[in-house]
Order: sequence, then structure tokens, then C-alpha cells
Amino acid sequence: SSCTSIPIDQLQEREENASVTRNSIAFKIAYFSSRQTEVSLAEVAGKCFMDAFRKTLEDYYGTKSNNQEDNNEKKQFNIITTSQVSVTKQRHKSLSQEKNCAALGDIITIHYSAPRRSTESPLKFFFETTKKYMKGNIGNVQVILLDVTWLPTKPFLHAEPDCTQRVYHYLLPLKWLPDGKLIESWWLNEEKDAQLLQIQEKEKRNTTDTENVNGVGLGGIHTGRFTSKPPSTSLRTLAKILRGAVSDTLPNRKVRRRDGTKKRKPKNQHADDDDDDDDDNNEYTALEENSNDQSKFKMASGRYGALANKQRKPFHNYADPSLQGDASPNNEPVWRVLDSAKIARLCSVPSSSSSSLGKEEEEVICILEFRGDSFLPQQVRRIVGTSIAMAHGWLPANMFDVSLDKDVFLETVLAPSSFGDGKHGGGSIRLYMEESRFHFDQLCRGGKKSLFERHQNDVVNKGDSNENEQKGGDDNNEKKEEIVNENYTQDIKWVQSQLYSSSSNEEDVWLEEVRDVIAPRIRKQLAAVSNLHQKQQQQEQNLDQLLLQKQQTHFPDCYNATLALLRNIVETNRWPDTSVARSKVIRSLPSSSSSTTTEASKASSPSSGSFTVVNPKRQVSSYNLPLANALFPDLVKAVFELEETLSKEHTLKQTDGKTLLEHSKEEEQRRPPSSHCAINCNAQFTPHVDSGRGSGQSLSMIVGLGDYIGGELAVEGSMYDIRYEPLEFDGWKLRHWTNMYQGERFSLVWFTPAEFSVDAATTQEG
Repeated sequence: SSCTSIPIDQLQEREENASVTRNSIAFKIAYFSSRQTEVSLAEVAGKCFMDAFRKTLEDYYGTKSNNQEDNNEKKQFNIITTSQVSVTKQRHKSLSQEKNCAALGDIITIHYSAPRRSTESPLKFFFETTKKYMKGNIGNVQVILLDVTWLPTKPFLHAEPDCTQRVYHYLLPLKWLPDGKLIESWWLNEEKDAQLLQIQEKEKRNTTDTENVNGVGLGGIHTGRFTSKPPSTSLRTLAKILRGAVSDTLPNRKVRRRDGTKKRKPKNQHADDDDDDDDDNNEYTALEENSNDQSKFKMASGRYGALANKQRKPFHNYADPSLQGDASPNNEPVWRVLDSAKIARLCSVPSSSSSSLGKEEEEVICILEFRGDSFLPQQVRRIVGTSIAMAHGWLPANMFDVSLDKDVFLETVLAPSSFGDGKHGGGSIRLYMEESRFHFDQLCRGGKKSLFERHQNDVVNKGDSNENEQKGGDDNNEKKEEIVNENYTQDIKWVQSQLYSSSSNEEDVWLEEVRDVIAPRIRKQLAAVSNLHQKQQQQEQNLDQLLLQKQQTHFPDCYNATLALLRNIVETNRWPDTSVARSKVIRSLPSSSSSTTTEASKASSPSSGSFTVVNPKRQVSSYNLPLANALFPDLVKAVFELEETLSKEHTLKQTDGKTLLEHSKEEEQRRPPSSHCAINCNAQFTPHVDSGRGSGQSLSMIVGLGDYIGGELAVEGSMYDIRYEPLEFDGWKLRHWTNMYQGERFSLVWFTPAEFSVDAATTQEG
């Protein structure tokens, strides 16, 4: 056998590489602000921490090479990747954390390479030095480093995408509930009795520990031992209301396949009320009755154990309205899993009136806990606000059932995020991230230990690298977990003392606004939804008569040519297939409940779908015309001539989803010719926003043709009758969909994508 020589420079490179090791580390941070900010607290805190940690690495490893003959300065370490639970870099932007949301358990993971060192574990050095560099506030934002731990380098844990459950707490003043002040007075008396019992029991055990099991030692955490019954059922009512928003736990796939069409009730681990009478209205039964209806039944993905059997729900009505199209139900990030929503505990805090009155007074905070895979901006606060309104009776008991329907758009009540001027405990902070869970990492650790949970018998690698832990060496069993922050409990308690604060007068004014303004407005919207369903039922009962009236209704002659061509395509069964992307936002062809239908409805029933044609006069030279242009040249000419006629001769309506404007355009302000037209036949669209970005004319124009009843266009929940009534709206930003209808319905939508801007288009005659 021959021996292959290795060049000296490659041997040196291997030796250099062998002296470098990769390390994975996780930090737990807390942050809050005494005032509302225009920037994201999570992003500010993350940047503050990373700047401090880079300086720490420079102190530990040095910034120059150990080889003094090398004049080129180079870092001894390299940060490969970083990830933060609360910051969206790999997830959709609609899942970003609220700007003013504080945190008690945000996690940052860092993967870096550095020279191998045989010294003791640098964890304590990392913690103390980074904390030193983080001292001082960034504006009004305070960032506190709580803990640090090593992570396995294979597989590497990415904090943001690998987090399987996020936990948020909302601090609800008990006086916001019905009979809240009465319950508050009762609870404060119960708390005093409970504290006496604690002191007596601890004296028996000969202990002096006054801390709560969870590290909460504010003196106001109740043990759950009541000597008398509460004077009101408001807390029990609130708990039941919150459970209405929780995702159902469904049988696993094996059970569903085995059961086939057997009806069974979904398992909801929080639905333990005996008076829960909605057994017949569950999504699992609906799925078994119609296994093809996957739009209302979505399972959680990327989760483990029982969490994988949770059902996703559309929380589009509980998202920040500024998201607009990103909060559309056809946007997957809107479908979220809410694992639990419950009352975690009660806590007494100094009242804001204590200082003004010169005496110490207390009020009670109800800590609401929400666990889920991820949360939309304002989702938690809107669930809380809606629950409060329901508890008072200002909103109906079925509010969650209606608002979590993907086909319904409603306003929801937004609870405050924070109020106050920072004089009392850092301001009235209401929402904060409590903790983050990584269940896959927990399974890798034997299912016993979460990321920062410290047990006396747990063992982890204490060295600078994690390689020994991965290899399962015996050295691991000889070293116990290193306690880096000896003041961890005190730090947690101090942060909680800043977060837990009393309510302000501004929040009391908000409660009055919910009662007198917001809730009545939502009730009107609910009534409109109910009236719409009743109207549809009445229309179905008198379908033939109503369709006959539509046929006899006169419409402008300019529609005749286009409508005749459309009907001819349907009658000759030449309607093209719908694209895969567009078919995802179109429901199946609606069926008539009437046994006898008109000739028009019979003619329309065989064909349905959507296709697009391009204006030959606005064609971009590098763009190939779609097949429909070659199949239906007369129709192409007719639809774009119709748009020109409507823009010249008709008073166009325009909506922003809230108001409707009517204006007759002057010649210089007429709608410019569109480059595209979507042609739809019996296509009932689900709530969506158009893909692409509008340029030049950002407004689409739509009009309905044919003999049909219903079929209004809904824009952000407002209904518009478009039958021979053209309407302009921003389809790229505003959520829109088709209302239920009966009969023959065509619609034309003129629009211009970004690549067909005026500068890019070339005019062609003919």
C-alpha cells in the first residue's frame, strides 16, 4: 500500500482547528419599562444584552491572536448564531411580541466558537461580567440578567423556533370584575388568616423560609385555604369564560382512524364544569361528519406529546388591527393554539391611593395565565378585555364561539397594556412574558428537567465545552449543576415587585368606555351577523321568487356584451380550471336548498372557478400572456372596455373598510387602465388579501354580474352590494371575502400588480 503525504500547511490548519471548540449557551433575562415606548422592549433588551455579552467574550478570550508575530488583529471567538424567544426573525412578523410587553423569563441562546481552554467553567465569569456591562437603564427600559446555563451543541437549541410553549401573565385588578371590591375585601381578610396559618405551620416545622415555591415572596400570595365562601361567583365565572377560548384536545391520529365516523367529544382538560352543555357543537364531530372540511379543523404541528393533539383556532379578531392583511384567516400564523387560559393566583399590592391618603392600603391583583404555541400582537389583551365584558354581561356568552369563526369579523375589547407615570412600582404594567418552554429539549434531558429548572441531583457538564456531556463521559456524573446566580430568587422577587402594581384612574375610565361605547358597538356587529344569517334563511325560502325579481331588474346596457360572453362560456362547458393558489381561498360551489330552481341557476351550477386575463394594451414585453387570452379574445376585449366605460360614465364608489365614498371622477382623475382582470364564476371567496403589491393605482375595482341574491362583498367586515355597482378598494391591504349567495353570480376584479407599473408597461394597439 502507498502512503499519501499531507502538506505541512494542512497539518497546521488541522491543529489550529482542533484547538477551537464550539459552545452553546442560554441566558434568561427580564425587562420592563416605566413608561410606554415606541420601540419593542424585547428588541431593546436583546440588543443591550448582546452588546454586553460581546464585551464579556472579549474580556475572557481577548481580541488579538496569541501569535505575536501576526500583525493582523483577529478575534479569538466567533458568534455563529443567536436567537431570542420574543423576537421574530424566523417566524412570521405577525407573531412578534407587543412593543410594551415586559418579560420575566425571556430566553436568548448563543452558539459560538472559541479556543479550547482547560480552566474552570466560565459561566460565573460570563454571568457577573455581562451583568456588570448591563448596569444602567437604556432610556426607560430596565434589563436584568437572571441566569445562564450550558446547552448541548448537537442538536443546537434555537430559542425562537424551538420554543414549543410561551407563557404570558396578565395582571388584572380584581375591582374590574363584577362585585370586585366586595371580593377584594373578602380576600384581604382571608389572606391575613392564611399568613397566620403559614407562620404556625412553619414554627411547627422549625423553618424560617418565607418564600413561595415559585420564588414569589411578596407576602400577598394566597395558599388557597379559605375559611369562608367568597361573596360572589365572579372569579368562577371568569375562569369559565376564559376556558371558552382554549383549544380543544383531540384524540390522536391512531384513535381518529380507528373510530372512523364515530362521534366523540373533544377532550378539553380545562372543561370541568358540570353545566357545560355544548357537547353537540364541537369541531371533532363536525370533522367526522365531513372529513373533507379541513378549513375549520387544524392540528398543531411541531409539538410533542399531548400538545400535538391541540386544535388550532383562528384568532384573527384578536390580533392588532394594524396588521390588516397579515391578520387574515387565510394567513396560517393567525391559526394559533391556546393551551390554557386560567386564573393562576391572586396577589395583594399597595394601592395607588395609599400615598395620597397617607395610610397604607392594599388592592388585589388577579394573575391570569395564558399558555400557547405563540401569540399574535394584542391577542392576550383582547382575550382578557373580551372576557371582562362577558363577565359583566356587556357581551353575550357565545362571544368566543362567534368571534373564533374564520368567516366572521368582529371588533374585540382591548385590555390596557400599561398605564401610569412610573411613580408606583414602575408604572402599571399589565402584560409580561412569564416563561418559555422547550419540550423537545426537555425530552432530550430525560423529560425531567426544563431549561433553567435546577434540582440538587441533576448533573450537567460544567466545563467550557459540552463535548463530554454529549459523549456521556463519566466526568459528567461527578459534577453537579453550577449555581451561577446565588441571588436568583431575590432578583425574581424584585422584578415582580416592579411588575405587580395597582391600577390607575385611567384604567377605571377605560372600563367605563368598554361599558358605554365599545361593548354596545360590538353588540351591533353581532346583531348584524345574526341578521345576515336570518336574511340568508329567508332568501333560501323564497329563492325562486327572488331570482325572478333579479332577472326582471334592469341593469346598464354596458354590461350586456360581457355578461353574454360569460354565460356562453358556462353553457358550452369551457370554463378553465382554477389555479391551485387561488383555489385555496375559494369555497366549493354553493348548493341550493330549494328543490326547484330557475333556468339561470341550473345553467350556472355546472361551472365555477376563477381565471385571469391580461390587458394587451398594458402588456410587459417580458411577460407571456396567459392561456385565457388566447381562448377568449372577445371576452378580454369586452372586460377591459367595460372598465374604461365604468371609469368614464359611472360614479364610482370607494371604501377603506369603514366608510363609503361616492365621487364622479374628472377626466384627469379617471381610473387608469388596469393590467389584469380576475374573472370569477360562482366563486365564493374566503377572507383573504390579494398577493403581490399594488403600484400606481393601489385600488382594485370589482363588480358583480348575473341573477343572484346575496353575494355581497365584505371588506373588513362591512358589506357592500356590488351587483352592477362597481366598488374600488385596496385588496392588497384590506381583508375581503364573498358573502353567501344563491343563483348565477359572476364577478370581475380589475387590478395591477407591481411588475405592471406604468413605467414598466408598453402600450400595444389592437
